[in-house]
Amino acid sequence: MTTPLRLSLPLVAVLAPWLAIATATAQDDDLPARNFEGEIKQWINRASLSSEAQTSQVQLNIEGIDAKLEEDMRALAGRRIDYLLEPPATRAVADDLAFIFERLFHEHGYPEARIDWELVNSMSVRLNVDTGPAAAVGEVTITTTGGASLDEELMREILLAPSITSDDIQRDFIPFVERLIQRGTKNVEAWLDSQGYWLATVELKIPEAADAQNRYPLELSVDTGPLIQFGKVTLVDLETGESRLIQPAIEKIKGETATAERLIQFEQEIAAAFDKEGYYNTQTRFTQEIEGNRMNLTVAVLPGRLLNVGEINFLGYERTKRSALDRRFRSLKGTLYSADRFQAKLETLYRTGIFSRIDVEEIVEPDNTIDYTLTIHEGTSKRIGVSGGVSSESGGYSGIQYRDHNVLGKMHRFDVEFEYSALGLRGDLAYGVPWIFGDRTMYQARLFAIARDYAAYDKFEYGWQSVLEFRPNEHYKLSLGLDGAFTDISGLEIAETLTGPTDYYFSKVSINQSYDKRDDAVNPRKGWIAALNVDAAGGFLGSDVNLIRTDARLAWYLPLGDSSHIRLVGAGGALYEPDGERTVPIDQRFFQGGASGIRSFRERRGPPYSPSGKPIGGNSYKLASAELVGPIKGPVKFVLFADAGNVTESTDPLNFSNSEVAVGAGLRVNLPTGPIRLEYGHNMTHDDGETEGTLHFVIGISF
Repeated sequence: MTTPLRLSLPLVAVLAPWLAIATATAQDDDLPARNFEGEIKQWINRASLSSEAQTSQVQLNIEGIDAKLEEDMRALAGRRIDYLLEPPATRAVADDLAFIFERLFHEHGYPEARIDWELVNSMSVRLNVDTGPAAAVGEVTITTTGGASLDEELMREILLAPSITSDDIQRDFIPFVERLIQRGTKNVEAWLDSQGYWLATVELKIPEAADAQNRYPLELSVDTGPLIQFGKVTLVDLETGESRLIQPAIEKIKGETATAERLIQFEQEIAAAFDKEGYYNTQTRFTQEIEGNRMNLTVAVLPGRLLNVGEINFLGYERTKRSALDRRFRSLKGTLYSADRFQAKLETLYRTGIFSRIDVEEIVEPDNTIDYTLTIHEGTSKRIGVSGGVSSESGGYSGIQYRDHNVLGKMHRFDVEFEYSALGLRGDLAYGVPWIFGDRTMYQARLFAIARDYAAYDKFEYGWQSVLEFRPNEHYKLSLGLDGAFTDISGLEIAETLTGPTDYYFSKVSINQSYDKRDDAVNPRKGWIAALNVDAAGGFLGSDVNLIRTDARLAWYLPLGDSSHIRLVGAGGALYEPDGERTVPIDQRFFQGGASGIRSFRERRGPPYSPSGKPIGGNSYKLASAELVGPIKGPVKFVLFADAGNVTESTDPLNFSNSEVAVGAGLRVNLPTGPIRLEYGHNMTHDDGETEGTLHFVIGISF
């Protein structure tokens, strides 16, 4: 039976002329007839095999190991063997495959693995694997001498890090590969240098043979030597004026521990000092010499070109107006180059929340100017959001917000928010203008309405507020405010003689100042912050209430070790009535309690009380607080605290009568947006009618 010859139409089209010519030639010359059908079939078969070879991979069979280990080893080999699996297979290819896989086995706990290869045909290779026994790292013993207290667990992790890969095939043991262990030893030495132990010595002892479980126990001996501190700093190849620029950095580093991090910071401080004077791309080179326990530095600085800022161009903006962007950077044009000043401008744009990315291209021109091209990637400036949660102060709450932070393309802010909680309703409408009088000044106008259900009364208030904020530097903030509100007090559960006016208009001017030297405004561990607020209300503003109110706070954060800290707080405030009538409305007074006050009471629930046991507030307050915050695991912290203070009708700063004391403990989870706090304060000065303690659940730092 003859198998019919099947040709695709394109192939027939190519072969038909040649077939016709060959047939005609054979007939014309009266030559013996050739089996053209057979020859074409063979040609097609060869073409088919060639095409298959071009589109297929060489088949690789690995034998001698189970399916799971084979899968893991193939995954480790990954794309490194792809080019070897391109046909045709050869002896050289088979040998290379065996070499690669044998090395992988050695590096992952099979130091005695051997692989023989077999070339099956041009499309197939077989690897025969004899893994031998698996070898693993055994117990790691670390001995430290030299008097320093080091984190031995961290040193163990550094030692073994090169032996552990993210895709390690064996999860129940760390493979023993001597060269990787030696590499880890070098890493330990580098880590000791980075901590200031530049003369430390590290010795690793590896047994000649594994134990009965085929594990290699390791002994690491560390002699730290002295802790090195920075000593003398010598400057070379600098003029007197240039040397003066970096003297502050030199004075600061002397006597400090010579860590690698501090050395890098010193280099950055030198570059920043030249940068502020307009030098572009300043280079710094160090040589170091250790004498005793001092590291003496020789510093060579190569100042960059002295540049002025030239053109600043913008690309990619759509909703933002070019004029608004120009105003942001106009003050830089023609000034000395400064990377810090330029970065500060960029950060003001990012803080608006309307830009997802800003790409910067710098071009240094022959005339010693630097031009910038900023490619703007705008994000979403308009948002509608909902919020909800629960706290011990306001109970459950929910809200809805609308925000447009690029009104009219000018980067102005418009915010509307409504919130409902167990305390009542709140509505806010605000319009903000950033950089109204320059980079460091912003303005906000606000309308608001608030309904609150307090312990002894209900309050409904609606009004307006105008605030001008000035930030001359990164630490100091000054706010000037003018506001007014109509207030109605109802639902009284105390005598009206104790509440003051219940239906009044209150207008005041405010001066609020703060100075913040904390290391982190959200989750601080070090530094301090001070604030002073002064309000003045009176008939000159149309107010029905006359008063002067002061409120001052100071918080100090003292680090303990690497992850603990102590927080100390002192605060106080007083109300003064120029007319001496002592008729301050109850809602304008000071109250005790809450997560930022005496924590044995709920917000505004502490004494003094009315005869019926309702809180009525006072004209002055004093507060002292101390807390210890320490680690549990990751972002979870424990806190132990003590609070003491009082609220009195008297404004005498030395009046400590009827002081309240609370002690307690809690948990905190430090998140990038602020800590989640769960704290219980126990009342150590418990009187009849008072709670024995209060549980607080809030989000945000207390100050």
